[in-house]
Order: sequence, then structure tokens, then C-alpha cells
Amino acid sequence: MMARAACLAGFVAFSASKVLAAPVPPFDTATYCAEVAEAVGGSYSIEAACLDRESKARQMIESREIEPRILSYCAQVSEAVGGSFSIMSTCIDREERAKAKIQN
Repeated sequence: MMARAACLAGFVAFSASKVLAAPVPPFDTATYCAEVAEAVGGSYSIEAACLDRESKARQMIESREIEPRILSYCAQVSEAVGGSFSIMSTCIDREERAKAKIQN
């Protein structure tokens, strides 16, 4: 029992040092995609593709370990352009590559 408690304590300590799942901002994807579609003449095809892309990007963000600094910055960038998970995901990818480049 004692070994099990020590193992659990170690796991909790390790988990607390990493972001296990990214808390994503509550972007209004339906409104964002409707506005994107309207910007190009009201295309239903564009709106449907946007909704699909945004859903996939949100799922990808939620499943990743993302440094809080990168998450916060990319959420702000995404909010500035209307709240896009796709833009946020691209931002995260670029920030992580830039961080790795700096650290190497």
C-alpha cells in the first residue's frame, strides 16, 4: 500500500509539471465560419469546410501538451482574427518550432 501511495504521489507531481491537455478558449466556430463564408459571397461549401477544419483543429489542440506561454499567445492571436482553432493550431506549431530552434 505504501509503495502504491508513493507511486501515485510521483505521478501527480509529474503531471502537475506538464500541461496534459490544452484548455481551449470558447471560440464561436459557427459564427466565425459563417463570417468566413459571407466574406467570399455566402458559400455553403466554404462554411461546411470551415466548420470541419475548425472541429479537427480544436480536437488536435485539446489532445496536445502545450506550454502555457505558447497557449496563451496563440489564443490571443486567434482571438484577434475572430476566434479560429485552425489559426490557433498553426500558431502553436510555429511557436513550438521556433522555441526548439532557439533552444538548439
